[in-house]
This record gives sequence, structure tokens and C-alpha cells, in this order.
Amino acid sequence: MGIKCLHISDMHLDSPFKNITTHYPDLMEQMKSATEKSVQSLVQKAIDEQVDIVLIVGDSFNSTKPNVRTQFFLKEQLEKLLAHHIHVVLCYGNHDYMGHQPLVNLPKDVYVLSSEVTQITLHTHSGEIVDIYGFSYDTNHVTERKITRYPIHQNMTHYAIGMLHGYLEGSQSKEGVYAPFSIQELNDKHYDYWALGHIHKRMLLQEQPPIIYSGNVQGLNRHETGEKGAVLVSLNKGKPTQIEWVNTSKIQWNKIDYTISKTHHFEQIITDISCIFETWESDKTYLVSITWHVHADVSPEILELLNTREMKESLNKKHVYVIKEENVLQDNSQKIMLNDDVLNVWEDIRERGVDESIYDEAMQSVFSQTKMRTLLPSLRSDEGLAETIIKRAINRLALALYKGGEE
Repeated sequence: MGIKCLHISDMHLDSPFKNITTHYPDLMEQMKSATEKSVQSLVQKAIDEQVDIVLIVGDSFNSTKPNVRTQFFLKEQLEKLLAHHIHVVLCYGNHDYMGHQPLVNLPKDVYVLSSEVTQITLHTHSGEIVDIYGFSYDTNHVTERKITRYPIHQNMTHYAIGMLHGYLEGSQSKEGVYAPFSIQELNDKHYDYWALGHIHKRMLLQEQPPIIYSGNVQGLNRHETGEKGAVLVSLNKGKPTQIEWVNTSKIQWNKIDYTISKTHHFEQIITDISCIFETWESDKTYLVSITWHVHADVSPEILELLNTREMKESLNKKHVYVIKEENVLQDNSQKIMLNDDVLNVWEDIRERGVDESIYDEAMQSVFSQTKMRTLLPSLRSDEGLAETIIKRAINRLALALYKGGEE
């Protein structure tokens, strides 16, 4: 008969969604509910598919002290699964680690893994037996190789599933080294499936037996691009494992690279980017980062427009918001003759922007005037003004470099 599981990880409920500007108040409202809507869709998917088990592999909450409303939300979603006779096995990760008494307890029939590697044995409605192995974090930084404490599975009549919120040794993940492991160590346990969490990117590390990072259920920032959701896994001894990536996030971060040369004019740039947007799903909201690859012969007028509010307003559509833009200089070896120190400074400005203290110092002369402080009291702390001025300054610097310092 086999078994069917929905593997979820890194829900990060109650995440603050950093770096969304106040320019889009309607977007802020969407973001607040985005993760919860994704979780609701996954719960419904589990019910519709009549899965045997839902595996939740760490970081259900973004912190150890999520607000009470969020705690009640998760409890209600888990109760829906239990009401449809679906087993739920949950472990805590580095963000929501054990050690703080929650204000809202999880339903009593949810299997919560302890801080030691634990075995839970479940029986499905079809009569299959499943041994699930895993642990919960009891501190926010587990560096121990917990994988060494997972037992080798020996009862071949049972299915074996490993749950592990941890770091694949040797990978380039920015999420940090937690509970490190290697592929070989996982294979040595002879499990039928490894449900991994911690990395916010979907990854099929191995097909047989499947070793999978399901990724998070909703992208939290511009670096977490692409489809998000969970993975539906059907295990049947002696047959290939069936894997379905389930897409549920209604807000998606995307990246676009666009090259601008001398022949480009403003209307063409807008038309080309709009054509890309039109290929995207209309029932989803997209947050886009655009990298302009700018050739040295681009007109000053175009260069001045890049990364401005006017450009964003020309590009934004009903379901697409341009969140960040940056310029990458192309073919500039003949135009710009800079020593290594200046090039390093320029790269730092391009990547990090301008230090706030420099902006404050530049604006000091403006607000030192009594009349300016009286007429424009709120501008000094206006993030939108600061962002616009700094971007225009960087563009002016780029243009000056192109022109060999003429500007």
C-alpha cells in the first residue's frame, strides 16, 4: 500500500519581513498574512491528498516568543489535520527551540520530538508501520553532530523516516552551521526518506533514498526567490519514490538581470520588463529585484533614471512591485581608469550603499537653518527621501566615473 507524507519546514510564522519600505502600505498588509495563507493551503493539501503523516521539521515560529494569536493559529491548523486522522510529527529548530513555556500548548495528539534523538512508531490506516527518528533543538545553536546519535534502521518491514533540522557539510548556505551532517552519514542509517529543514531553499540532495530540503513556505526577503511551499512524498517499498513539489506561497520574490546598451531608450526598457512580468501568474504578488547591467556608452539621461522612484512607478504593475534595483558597470575598462583602492571603494558603495552618517552629515547644513526645520520638520527622518537622495548620488557618481571625472 505504501505511505504518503507531507514534508514541511521553516514556516517562520510571525516573521517581521524586513526591508519592505513604507512606500507600499497595501503590500505590508499582504505580507503580514502571506505565511499564514501558505500554511493554510498546505494543511488543505494534506487533507485533500489524505496523507498519512505531516512532518514539520523545525522553525515553525520565527522566535521562541511568537505572539499569542500566531500560536493559536498554528494550534488550529494542527487540529484540522488531527480531525482528519492525519498524524503530525513536529520538531523544534534553532529559531523556535525548546526551553520557553508557550502560552498556547500544541494539541496533545501531536508528536513532538524531544531534545534527544527519539524514535516514534506510527501505524497508518492501511496497516503500514513507520519508524520516525529525530530531535528538537533545546538551545538556539546546536553545533553537535547529532546525526551520530541516529540509530541504524534494521527492521526492513517498517518504513524509516529521518527528520533533521541541520546543515549539509560543505554547502554554501548562509543560514549557519547547525547540527552538521554529510550525505554519507545519512545513507549509513538505511532510512527510506530524509526530511530536512533549516535551509530556506528547495533541494533534492539525493533521489534514492530521497534526501530533501523542502525549503521554507514563504520567501522572507529578496534573497529567497522562487516558488515556496512543501514536498509531497509517496513511499512504496520496491518502487521508485514519488515526489511532488507543492507551491503555496502567494507572494514570491524574483530577480531580473537586464542589460542596457547605447541603443536602448526608456520606453523599450519599460516594455521589455513589462513583457517579463506578463508571463508571471496573475493571482500571485511578486516582489522584484532588478540588476541593471549598464554598458559604458549608455546615455546620461537613462543612467539618471535608473533606481529612481520614477523608474519604479513606471515598472510597477497591479501584482508586481520593484523592491530593489542596482547597477553593474559593463565594458568600463576603456572608460574608467581607477586604481585598486578606488575600485574597492566603488564596489563597496555599489553593494552596501552609503553609510547613514555620511547622509546625516550632508543634510546637516540644510536642517541647521531654522526656517527649514520649521517648514519641513519630518523630512530629516524621511526614509523615502534618504533612499532617493542616496540612489541619485550613486548614479551621479557612476556617471562621473563613466565620463572620466567630468561631472
